[in-house]
Order: sequence, then structure tokens, then C-alpha cells
Amino acid sequence: MKFSPDGSYLAVGSNDGPVDVYAVAQRYKKIGECNKSLSFITHIDWSLDSKYLQTNDGAGERLFYRMPSGKPLTSKEEIKGIPWASWTCVKGPEVCGVWPKYTDVTDINSVDANYNSSVLVSGDDFGLVKLFRFPCLKKGAKFRKYVGHSAHVTNVRWSHDFQWVLSTGGADHSVFQWRFIPEGVSNGLLETPRQEGGTDSYSEESDSDLSDVPELDSDIEQETQINYDRQVYKEDLPQLKQQSKEKNHAVPFLKREKAPEDSLKLQFIHGYRGYDCRNNLFYTQAGEVVYHIAAVAVVYNRQQHSQRLYLGHDDDILSLTIHPVKDYVATGQVGRDAAIHVWDTQTLKCLSLLKGQHQRGVCALDFSADGKCLVSVGLDDFHSIVFWDWKKGEKIATTRGHKDKIFVVKCNPHHVDKLVTVGIKHIKFWQQAGGGFTSKRGIFGSVGKLETMMCVSYGRMEDLVFSGAATGDIFIWKDILLLKTVKAHDGPVFAMYALDKGFVTGGKDGIVELWDDMFERCLKTYAIKRAALSTSSKGLLLEDNPSIRAITLGHGHILVGTKNGEILEIDKSGPMTLLVQGHMEGEVWGLAAHPLLPICATVSDDKTLRIWELSSQHRMLAVRKLKKGGRCCAFSPDGKALAVGLNDGSFLVVNADTVEDMVSFHHRKEMISDIKFSKDTGKYLAVASHDNFVDIYNVLTSKRVGICKGASGYITHIDWDCRGKLLQVNSGAKEQLFFEAPRGKRHIIRPSEIEKIEWDTWTCVLGPTCEGIWPAHSDVTDVNAASLTKDCSLLATGDDFGFVKLFSYPVKGQHARFKKYVGHSAHVTNVRWLHNDSVLLTVGGADTALMIWTREFVGTQESKLVDSEESDTDAEEDGGYDSDVAREKAIDYTTKIYAVSIREMEGTKPHQQMKEVSVEERPPVSRAAPQPEKLQKNNITKKKKLVEELALDHVFGYRGFDCRNNLHYLNDGADIIFHTAAAGIVQNLSTGSQSFYLEHTDDILCLTVNQHPKYRNVVATSQIGTTPSIHVWDAMTKHTLSMLRCFHSKGVNYVNFSATGKLLVSVGVDPEHTITVWRWQEGAKVASRGGHLERIFVVEFRPDSDTQFVSVGVKHMKFWTLAGSALLYKKGVIGSMEAAKMQTMLAVAFGANNLTFTGAINGDVYVWKDHFLIRLVAKAHTGPVFTMYTTLRDGLIVTGGKERPTKEGGAVKLWDQEMKRCRAFQLETGQLVECVRSVCRGKGKILVGTKDGEIIEVGEKNAASNILIDGHMEGEIWGLATHPSKDIFISASNDGTARTWDLADKKLLNKVSLGHAARCAAYSPNGEMVAIGMKNGEFVILLVNSLKVWGKKRDRKCAIQDIRISPDSRFLAVGSSEHTVDFYDLTQGTSLNRIGYCKDIPSFVIQMDFSADGRYIQVSTGAYKRQVHEVPLGKQVTEAMVIEKITWASWTSILGDEVIGIWPRNADKADVNCACVTHAGLNIVTGDDFGLVKLFDFPCTEKFAKHKRYFGHSAHVTNIRFSHDDKYVVSTGGDDCSVFVWRCL
Repeated sequence: MKFSPDGSYLAVGSNDGPVDVYAVAQRYKKIGECNKSLSFITHIDWSLDSKYLQTNDGAGERLFYRMPSGKPLTSKEEIKGIPWASWTCVKGPEVCGVWPKYTDVTDINSVDANYNSSVLVSGDDFGLVKLFRFPCLKKGAKFRKYVGHSAHVTNVRWSHDFQWVLSTGGADHSVFQWRFIPEGVSNGLLETPRQEGGTDSYSEESDSDLSDVPELDSDIEQETQINYDRQVYKEDLPQLKQQSKEKNHAVPFLKREKAPEDSLKLQFIHGYRGYDCRNNLFYTQAGEVVYHIAAVAVVYNRQQHSQRLYLGHDDDILSLTIHPVKDYVATGQVGRDAAIHVWDTQTLKCLSLLKGQHQRGVCALDFSADGKCLVSVGLDDFHSIVFWDWKKGEKIATTRGHKDKIFVVKCNPHHVDKLVTVGIKHIKFWQQAGGGFTSKRGIFGSVGKLETMMCVSYGRMEDLVFSGAATGDIFIWKDILLLKTVKAHDGPVFAMYALDKGFVTGGKDGIVELWDDMFERCLKTYAIKRAALSTSSKGLLLEDNPSIRAITLGHGHILVGTKNGEILEIDKSGPMTLLVQGHMEGEVWGLAAHPLLPICATVSDDKTLRIWELSSQHRMLAVRKLKKGGRCCAFSPDGKALAVGLNDGSFLVVNADTVEDMVSFHHRKEMISDIKFSKDTGKYLAVASHDNFVDIYNVLTSKRVGICKGASGYITHIDWDCRGKLLQVNSGAKEQLFFEAPRGKRHIIRPSEIEKIEWDTWTCVLGPTCEGIWPAHSDVTDVNAASLTKDCSLLATGDDFGFVKLFSYPVKGQHARFKKYVGHSAHVTNVRWLHNDSVLLTVGGADTALMIWTREFVGTQESKLVDSEESDTDAEEDGGYDSDVAREKAIDYTTKIYAVSIREMEGTKPHQQMKEVSVEERPPVSRAAPQPEKLQKNNITKKKKLVEELALDHVFGYRGFDCRNNLHYLNDGADIIFHTAAAGIVQNLSTGSQSFYLEHTDDILCLTVNQHPKYRNVVATSQIGTTPSIHVWDAMTKHTLSMLRCFHSKGVNYVNFSATGKLLVSVGVDPEHTITVWRWQEGAKVASRGGHLERIFVVEFRPDSDTQFVSVGVKHMKFWTLAGSALLYKKGVIGSMEAAKMQTMLAVAFGANNLTFTGAINGDVYVWKDHFLIRLVAKAHTGPVFTMYTTLRDGLIVTGGKERPTKEGGAVKLWDQEMKRCRAFQLETGQLVECVRSVCRGKGKILVGTKDGEIIEVGEKNAASNILIDGHMEGEIWGLATHPSKDIFISASNDGTARTWDLADKKLLNKVSLGHAARCAAYSPNGEMVAIGMKNGEFVILLVNSLKVWGKKRDRKCAIQDIRISPDSRFLAVGSSEHTVDFYDLTQGTSLNRIGYCKDIPSFVIQMDFSADGRYIQVSTGAYKRQVHEVPLGKQVTEAMVIEKITWASWTSILGDEVIGIWPRNADKADVNCACVTHAGLNIVTGDDFGLVKLFDFPCTEKFAKHKRYFGHSAHVTNIRFSHDDKYVVSTGGDDCSVFVWRCL
């Protein structure tokens, strides 16, 4: 709706389409209608004279009408001249510019023009209020935009005096009032705070044709096009290896060639990465120079012209920055998950490895002023910025940076939480806020325009920032406002460094400028020119005024890095010294070593040919620019001529000294890929090209004399034989061809003959003699180059993973072993041995580096250990064998995790069976005689006592069979701590009493005690489980201090505390055998990494360290470093030690000076210094060394192993600190072979845990051994019986023994070895005999006092499941898995004749109970059925009436209506295994497959009856009994091999 300017009319536009005109004076009578619109009306405006109206409608039409009649107006001329009173229409030439280019969208809801100031304000669907010039005629005009509304701005209007704009929001229900600041006022008196939301109009969005476009600088343009993606990242290698193993596992495994004895050491690298990096050159504290090239960070010593190298990265380093103290450096690399390393320039050790935040690569880094934090910028699409606490390796905050490349990030020296970034058309000021950042764009105002910024620095004053632009100007900022610009360089300012009193800058113009602190005066300039180079320079400048990419000051010098890959040091007085240089951007492929001198030549796609000196001088001798890039070069045999093959198909021969042309040819179109002179006189020159031909030239006549044809792919390598007649050719189609000079006639040569030919050089990669150099996953990678030493013993190769490898030649058979070296990033394009084979030269393609490796001969290695990564030891190689270790490796913890039935039963579970209603259901009240008792009450004299509670009193057992180092002294030897089943046990040695930690839910697999005095008696334990947790608890109070929730699936099999006691390391039995480090008090995971593909047995911190630890396992020996939140490792290097090979390692101990001792499967102890093997302690034990203990107070080492006891030897030995002398101890267990799994040394005593579950204390002085704990050995315990009148019981186990125990004194009374696994046991009523049933179907009867055999019999082939003697001692009932119960008459003496048996038993027997009168027996079976039979004939009793009336002598059945309530709801997964009713007949206890002991009332006829539950056993409770007077309950475990004694309360 709008009133006409003269006030006489009101125009009303509606969604119906017409605009109605009303006369105000005639009481708003409708006097006209404008009805040409086909759509709803959106905007209307009156002309100044009130004679015309313009409308916009939803169809985007703009129409004109005469007023007040509403007649349409079509004459263009007339329309043109109309002056409008207001402008709120969105269509029309005057507002064309509010619409973006190339679109006709309808998302601008409203505009309003301010004629006074010629500006227009608009509101749109994106929540933006924008300010344009008015009229704005061209689409895509520039604007300023203001944020505030959320989604839609529905209307905008100027106030009458044009001071304010009002805007309304749609769904945000808000009215905003904006102050209008006219041009020219903003810098005047009206200094208003700049709008936060205001983004300058030259924000990326506005793009008008009128905006002046500066030319993009070619260098910057080139850099923005570099692609950092890799086809294959190093991170993928393990998966590729796995895949290829899975694909090719069918290949029969031949013996793989051994790796060579000799090795390489990276000595020197020519190169500096300047072409796409900046600010990557610094002085360290010690005055060395640190920079990077390829995947190596270099610490360069200026005095000695030598390099020390940090080799922790595995791909191109893209950024480098130095800590404020100048001792640590951070470097960031290319990678799918790009890593940042923070490392020490002195020790070259990685202190922290930061990962998991950046994709593609890390392009900029900076430390905060306090050195505690590090900021990094990634190469992902958003150029994410991450702020790290680098010591912890944790991300503090992160944000998206900018859509184009960010070149530099700088931390504010005055405020730790502020940063600035610069990049393409970008300068932003950031403020950290919690886990993110808020940003403000720089405000240019009228002082300057948005430019690409290449460098930035903070000034001395707090809020000043200086940035260098692509235009050559320095922009000076106060807070976020641009103050002024200063012209500094011709072309971009690439580098800037802030000094105490000023700045130094470097630009594309090759000039270094010194400035005062506000860029008011340029104090001094240095032009980088050849003329200024000092004589001590290590090379030549490629050109004058090279583009400067990095600059830094220190030690009285200016250090400069150039785009051409040169590093120069400028003395303040003017002379410059070139320190290091390398090739420029472009791939380097061509490499040739001089035939006589330590000189080599390289040629690159950077269009230069360079000659290098390789002696200690390490410098570039000559350089020559070429018209095209080149990929190959070769010296003539006398070294005087140098042939160079170029990428356009031409080649030239130059004088090797002056690099001036001698002759050139251009016969081919495609690239020349290899070039070689024939031997001796150098009569022929062979030139191979990508045209698939090799041309042969006669050198003397300079004529082409032959062409070798027949290759079906481009040529990759050529070699001459010694006579200079035969050429070997490799093609890209993987062909090996032979041609004869001079004509190029092709020959076919048999493989056996090829080996006999003497070759002048060998640089080929195909053929039978180098089959083994191709890796298993070589479909992704190519071996690009090879080079053979003169004596044909050592072949070096370079490949597409950036590895340099050494092989023993000839390399026959597939996948030979090798030594591999990292340094180059993605590709090694060429390798060559120097003429005397002492040095290997390699070039790295796109990383532009020329690396010089010295060959370390076998003899010299021991002195300075060379660090190479050995090729992967292969699974087929055996690491030694021992039955115990093999069994332990094969333990499958998964089956133990899930609650499953330990017996294979079939049928419907009792609580799910339908009960048939019997006809004789008695009425509830009956006059009949009272029912007889269900259970005979033995000792009627006693009061009927109800058992209220059970309390764990004692456990017989110690888990030694698959655990190690899980037994320790506490409190100076007063107590010991160990574990079995799911219980952690502390036993007092003087009283013998035990206390328990019962929070675990399944078998405990490991236990360790914190050795730090601050954490006395702090224990960590962990267990089997799908998601096991590690419990840290106090051994005295049994309080849990911390729970660590693991993601080691299956279980945790080792834990260990660090030196300060604050960290804990754990290793899992999951497939990756993950190693995790925890800050246990916070429950926080610090770091985690897959450890090995096979079992790791032990992982232990060095006793003096919180960062170094060692892991050992199946063919596994790794030395780990915790770097921040990352784990780095070095594999143990065996080197060329005689008689040593990588064994399965089982135990670790430590010595001073970084010595590590590891116990091997063959009984040797390996002694390591750092990660190199230095000697063997041969046969420390005759069998595997299972355990080692380092005494912290005196450094003595205890070892325990598997050994036959002899006079000299023993399974436990005490050694000196270096393991040179020892004393052996016998354990006197009476075993043939003693097998020790855990040792611990206290004051004068050694605590020993054996595989058989015994704990023994040995005195160091008298060597006397004292057994503290006895337990069953590995094997399920099923048999259990309590004595009818004494406090003793017997247990019978699958370990083949039966043992009698004293309940009161808690000790083993006697044990007997039965020769077979035992399954059940029963005492006779008088307690003088005990019957035991075995797994092989035999049963024996022993006399209790002597455990001598009274009689035995075997009538069955399958296991005897239960055995019982009748209350009158007449009959012996034997129930077996053969679905039978046999009866024997004991009165007939030891002949044991069978007198009857029960038929019709549907499944194997589980439990049996006699009736009190001995006439009946009840049998529970595996089909969940309970039957009653007559004794001794075995006839089944079926009448319910009869069964109801029987009184039972004992009740151990899990079936029957009387005990239906013991079956839990979740019993579909697992079973109740055993039960026992008290002698008082009031309670029943049960044991089940969940490891629970439960206490119920008896009888227990309601389903899912109430009960109390008790933890302690792990998975299965196999049997359970009350003692004769109901004072104790004894329970036995399946997998946990333990006997638990509970007190009844």
C-alpha cells in the first residue's frame, strides 16, 4: 500500500493481482484499478507528480499505469522521463546491480533507495542487508553486506531524514535499526565502532565487471595449482601388504633371498624446498641451520658443512617452524591423515606426533609465544586451522580457515589466544574461543584493496600487524583496521621477519630489505647477485635476483631461502655465502656418476643440467640452463663428455668440464628416457626414447648407425655389455630385450645364458636376476631404477613408495629380503653407485632432492649402528617353538567371553517345560498322613539353621598357565598379591588369610603393582571380555581408584605402570594386539596403536622413563616412544650377529645405559642397546625364558624359565646387573620339568609362580623353597566331594590329579596323580573311602588316609560323569556319558562286579542322588529330564505318587519341581551346572555358566526365585558342595582351575 506523494490517492496491491486506487477525499472510494498483472503484486511506487504508478509482480514483470484511472502505459519514451517519488521495486534498470550475474532468482524481498546519498539498501532471503550505490545498472554490482537477521529479511525502509534504515525479519520476528554513515564521514568526527557484521563489499561475493582486476602473479598462480594428493599414501602400505598377502597366499613359499650385510647411511642432501613453501628456514639455539627437503628435516652445521637428519617423516615435508627457545622444531607433511612432528634439534628425537586433524598435508605452522601451543593449517578444502597442546598431543581448538590456500599463520606474541592468517585474497584475525575460533576479516576502508597476502608479522606494539602483499606493498594494520600501505618490493613480498627494532623483508625481486619498526624508512637493501657471492660459497647462483621465499636473522647474519632451492647467508656488511642448493621445481630423473672422479651429473624437468662434487665439499660445480627439461644423462667412459637426453626427443653431448655444447641431434618426437655410452672407448652411444626405439650413434663420426626395434612399449632402461656389442633393453610393457650393435639386430637369449653375460653396468629392473626386487603389492608401484656395484654383490633400487632398498645380487626368486631406507618422499626416480661403490646417489623425482648415501661395510657397522628398517620378517619364518608357548598362542579368548554352556545339553530347559497336571492333584487340605520329608535331615540334634549369606573365605589357585609377571610382594614382603579366576587376591604370609578384589566380571589375565612410592599398593588388573576394562585399585582397602574403559576387544593380557606411576600401558589380545597408554587417574587414553599381528606377551616401561617402553611377543621386539599422543616404534635390529635371529620373545628386563634384556623362546637372553642387538646370553635357561624381573633397588635381574632341575641349573636364576654371572635355584616341586611363569624379588626372598599354579618362596641365602599356594593345574575341575564328618574335601580335575584339602587350615593335605583326567568324586558314608570317576570311563576307589587304590574298574568307554556310594555303603552307582548308570556291590570286595544298571536314560548323566533308604536313585540327564530308578535293578519308577513320597539322602540335582526356581530368566544362553542342598535342608546353592554362585531357599518351587549372588569365579562354576556341618560352601571352576571356599553366615 502506498499513498501518492500529494496525498490524494491510496494504491493497494493485492495477491489477487490488481492494484486498486482509492480517493482519499471521497472517503476512500475506489476510483481505478490496474489489472494487467498475471501474478500477485510485490512492490509499487508513485511518480513524484502522483500521475504514474509502477508495479512489480510475482512473475517478475514491471508494469506502468496512468493514475488515477489505472490505464496501462506502454510508451518507452514516456516511461523514461518519469521521476519516481520512491524506489522500492526490485526490477528495473536502476536496480539491475542488486541481482547477481547469471541468475534470475527471486530471493531479494525488498529494496529502498536513498536519493540524497545515491545509495540503495536491499533485504534478501539469506538474512543479509546489503548496501549498493544507486542507481546500480550492471548485474553483480559491489556491495557491503551486514549480518544480523537469521533467515529472511522481508522489508527494508529508510527513515524520513535518511539517518536510519529499518529492516524486518520474517521468522525471526525482529526489527533492526541501522545507522547510516555517509561516505567521507567515517574517518571524520563520527568515529563509530565499525560494524562487526559488516564485511567489506569487496568480499568474495561481489564480482562486478567494473572492479579492477590486478594481474595474478605467475609464481603465486603456479603455486595454487600444485596438487598434493597422492595415489597411494604411505599410510596405505600395511593394508596393501595385507591385501596382497591374502590375494597371493597360494604361492608356494620358496626360500627368500637374504638381505645384504652391508647397509647405507644418509650423509648429505642437495636441495631446499622453496618453490611452494615459506618461512621454513631458521637458526637453532646452537647456531645450526634447520630447513627441509623431500621427507627429511635437515640440521646443517655451517662450520663443518655437514648435515644431521631427522628422518621421522614418510612423505614430503611442507612446513617447518621453530620453538621460541629455538631448540625444538615442528614439521608438517603430506598425508591422507597428515602428521606434524615436534622434535628436538639436538637429539633428533620425536617429542610429539600430532595426527588425526589434517587431510592432504600441513602447509603452515607456528608456535605460540610461550611455546606451549602450536597452530597448524591444513591443505583440505577448508584449509582448517588447528590449535594444539603439542606436549600432550591434544587438539585444543579448530576451525575452517579459508576456501583458498592459506600461506602463513602467526600467533600473537602478546595474547596466546589470538592468531592471524594470510592467503589468497585473505587476511583474517582469529580469537580462540573454547574449542573453536571466531574471526574478523581485515577492514581495508578507503586505504587499500583486498589483496593476496604472502606473509605477515606482529609488531613490537601490541595491536600492530604487518602483512606483505602480492603487489609488493606492506599493509600496516591496527587491530583489524588498515592504517596505511608502504611500497616495499617489485612484485610479491614473499617473506618477512620481525626483529627487535624493525623488520627484514624479501620479495620476488630478489632483494632483501631492512626496515625500521613502522616501515617508515628502508635502512638497507641487499640484492642477491652472483657478483656478491663470497669465495667460500658451496655452489653457484642459478640466476641473479632469485625470488626469496624465507628469511630469518640470527648470529649476525641474514639467512635467505630462494624459490630456486638455494640457501644463502648474508653478512650484515654485504658479502653472501651460498650454503646449500638443489634443483628447482620439476621432477629430477637424470643421474650419472663420473667414471673416475667423485662427481655426478643430474638433469631435471626444471631445464637445468648440474654437476656436483661429492667429496666432503658437497657442492654444485657447474650448471647450465637447457631449452627443455631432461630425464637422463651419461658420462663417456673417459669422463670428458656428458650426454643429456631431453624431453622433446632431442639429445646433446656437452663437454663435462665447461658444460658447453659439442653436438646435438633431434631424431625423435617423444622424451628421451635413457642414454648410455658403450664401454672402453665409448665408441657407441645408445639413446632410448618413449617412441619405443633405441637409436645407436657412432660417437666418432656423429652418425646414427642403427635402430633397435621390437619393443611394444616405451623404453625405460638400457645397459651395454662389457664388450660394447650387446644392449639390454627394458620397456614399459615389462619386456626384457636384447639387441646387437651397431645395427640393432634383435637376439633372443635364454635366461641361463643371460646370467653368464658380463654387463658393463646394470641399471635394468627386469629379468631372472632381479625378480626378487618387485614387492608383493607391485601392481601399485614400480621399481623405477636399479644400480649394481662393480663386484656384482649389491643391488640398490628406487621405487614409487619413496624407498631406497638394498638387495643381495643376484636377486632370484620372489620377494627377496632387503634393507630399506626412507628419505625421499613419493618416488625415487634414479639410483647410481659412485665409480668406487663407496657411495650411492639417489634422486627423488618431484621432491627435487639429490641424496648421498655412504655404504657402511659389515665390519664398521657395530661401531656406529646404522639405522635401517629391515624388510618385514615373514610369517613363514619360524621364531622358535615351545609347546607351552604354542598352546598359549592358540588360546582362544573369544570363546571364553560369551556365556555359553560348558555342557552340550539338548532339550527344553526346565523353566520352559510344560507341567502335565496329574489327576491326583491333592486338595490343598488333606486328612491323609503328612508327606514324608523331601530330604533326610542328617543331624537332627542341631537346630535347623538357615544360611543367610556367603562370604569368600579362601581361594586355592593361581593363574600361571597363560599369564606372566602377575605375582608381587606388597608391604615389604608381608603380603603377596596374585590372581586367579575373576578374583584379585592379597594373602598375608604370616597368617595365611586372604582378602579379595571381586569387581572383575571374567578371568583376570594380568596384574601389576605400581612401584612408585607415591602410589603405594596401587594395583592394576584386567580381564577377558568383549569390552574389558582395566581396574586400578588399592590393594589394602580394595577400593577401585579408576576404571579404564578399553577397546581392546577380547581381553587385556598385560599392564604395566610407568616410572612416575602416573601412566599405565596395556596390550590387548585383539587381532591388532593394540597397545594403549593411559593417564590412569583421569581415566584418559593418551595414545594407542596396533602393536603386532601376532600375540604380544609383555609390554613394560623402562624403569626410569615415562615415554620409553618395550614390547615383546611372537617374533616381535619393538622399542616404543610415547610422543605426545602418538606412539612411535623402532623394531629391534639384529644386524649380522652370529647365531642370532628374531625369535619369539617372552620376557623383558632393563639395565643401565639404555640396556634391554629380552628372554627368548630358545632359552637365550638377547641384550639390546637402544634398539640394536649387542650380545647374547646363550642358554640362560634350557627352555623358554618366560619371566624376568628387574630389581629397582640394586639392578639385579631374576629370570624364570622352563628347565629340568639339575645340580647346576634351576628354573629360577638371579643375575648381576649385566646378566653375566648368575646363581640358580631349584624349586623342589618334584616335577620332571619346572616351568616358572612369574618371578618377583623382595628382601632376601624370591617369589615364584609356576605354570602349575603353585606359588613358592625361595630364600636367596639358603635356597630353601617353601610352597605358599597350591592349586590345580590347567584343566577344568569337575569332581568335588566333602567329607561326611570332617572339615576336609576332595577335588578331582582334568589335570589328572585328585587333591584333598583342609577347610580349617586352608591347605593342601594330599594329592594323587590318577594318570587320566578325573570328572567326579564321592566319599563313602563312613568317610574312609573315596570313589573317583575318570574321563576315560574308568573309576577308582581310594582309601582316604593314604590315597592308595582300593579297587578300580573300567566298564565304559566314555566319561564317568557322577559317582555315588549308597547311604548304607552297599552300592556304588556310576553314571556315565553313555546314557547309563551302573551298580556295583561293594560288599563283594575289590572285584567290583556289576550287578545291575539303569536303562532308558535319554541322555548323558549329570547328577545322581540316593534315597535315604538306599532303594531309589534319582538321575538328572543332559536332556533336562530327571528320572527315578530302583536300586540295584535299575527299573524306572514312573508313578508320581511313589516319587513324591521318597526321602532323599542328598540333593545335588539341578532338575525337578522342587528346584525349578533356580533356573534364571537368561538361562537360554547358558545353564545352571550344579546345585547342593544344605544338610539342614533349608537352602540350596547353585553354580552356573555365568560364573555365579547363588544362594536360594529350599525347596524352591516358584519360577525365578529370589536369591543372593556371589562373584569370584570367571565363566563356569562346575560343581558345588556344602561341608558336613553347613559351615562352608566349596565351589570349583571350569576354565579358571580354581577352588573357592565360602563361609556360611
